[in-house]
Amino acid sequence: MQQQINLYNHLFLKRQFRINYLMVLCLYGLFFMLLMLDYSYELWQKQRQLSTINALNLSVAQAKKKLAEMTHLGSENAGLEETIKKMRQQVNTNGVVMTTLLIQNGFSNYLSGLANAMPAGVWLTHIDMTKSGEKIELTGSSLQASTIQVFVQQLGKQPEFSGKKFKIIELTQITPQKNEQSPYFNFHITGDI
Repeated sequence: MQQQINLYNHLFLKRQFRINYLMVLCLYGLFFMLLMLDYSYELWQKQRQLSTINALNLSVAQAKKKLAEMTHLGSENAGLEETIKKMRQQVNTNGVVMTTLLIQNGFSNYLSGLANAMPAGVWLTHIDMTKSGEKIELTGSSLQASTIQVFVQQLGKQPEFSGKKFKIIELTQITPQKNEQSPYFNFHITGDI
């Protein structure tokens, strides 16, 4: 007995794929639509990025404007703050001087001591208490140089200045001008109080 087996299977055969012009035309149309879709998406992204850039540029311009205003105000405020700082230091220094004078004997005692020690022909033009009330500086004028030395000696004898030392720092003779009659002397005295 003989049997013949047919091993032919149509599934394993290669199929021929035929492309016709209608199919090509559809493929070209699909490709063109994809290109247009991609191009419109790119345009939309570009427009969105431009609007974002414009918004950022606007915010940077506003920030620069605010910074310029703040810098301008800052420079004015820096000068003002420096002036306030100096004034506070001066007020603190003056407060320490006044407190020191008031705690000890009151500054009127010092002024009365200066007045009692001053001989005729001597006048003071400036009285300055410095270094937290520890020093006094006197500036003035005299008709004779000898009265300045008498004034310094009299200051040491006053009860308000007892035990304190005074020094003549500067003594200058001023020559008379046309309307002045005689020469006079300018002096600068310092002392511890």
